[in-house]
Amino acid sequence: MSGYGRWLNDIQSEINKIFGGSFVPTKYLGNGSKNNKIERIREPYVDMTQDDENIKIIAEIPGLNKEDINLKVTDDSLEISAENKKEEETKDENWIKREIRYSKFYRQLGFPSKVIAEKAKAQYNNGVLELTIPKAEDTSTHDVKIEWNSNIFYFL
Repeated sequence: MSGYGRWLNDIQSEINKIFGGSFVPTKYLGNGSKNNKIERIREPYVDMTQDDENIKIIAEIPGLNKEDINLKVTDDSLEISAENKKEEETKDENWIKREIRYSKFYRQLGFPSKVIAEKAKAQYNNGVLELTIPKAEDTSTHDVKIEWNSNIFYFL
């Protein structure tokens, strides 16, 4: 994630602290036409920590079953998407009550270091998704010597 993206997430976190979480980050999708339904997608709240061996992610995705959640892990990023639709109908002699609940979540995160994607492990319990992803071997860095080519002259 770029520094700018982290800065925006920090501002969103502070706003949520001030207002008690009433400003849930969301995105709206639609092409602007009258016939197009605008869809609300919630970005789950996420905590990411790391130690010497793993990156750990905890995401709040309430009201879903684990089958509703899709995770895509690459060596440098995570994509979380989830969707759930529930319909309930209650009939009585003189009335019908029908409720439709729809939840959609999406979030993409960059990792602070490379990971081993195929060894990622996830658990989902009571609306909380927990991922543990082992870090890849330390990618070594090396100094690069800049050589001088005396045959090239620069004029201003």
